[in-house]
Amino acid sequence: MKPPTRTNDSRWKNLRKSLLPTIDCCNRCLTPLSQDGVGAELHHILPYSKYPHLEYEQNNLIWLCERCNRKIGADVEMRSNFVNRNWI
Repeated sequence: MKPPTRTNDSRWKNLRKSLLPTIDCCNRCLTPLSQDGVGAELHHILPYSKYPHLEYEQNNLIWLCERCNRKIGADVEMRSNFVNRNWI
């Protein structure tokens, strides 16, 4: 059986939906984001590939525009600006 992906992971979809009211602007470039979530992406501050216990932790998620999400990607230095040191 295949592991769930973001497009079919119901827990992720429900979490994203529950966080839609928190959308304001991109947490990096401050571009306003749509309240319906179009063009907004939830970004893991600490990657869930390395910190699986934080995959659904709301405090490890920030809203980014698509451009910033692609730009940050796995860039550790850029991610460090958002990290709560108590998680590590």
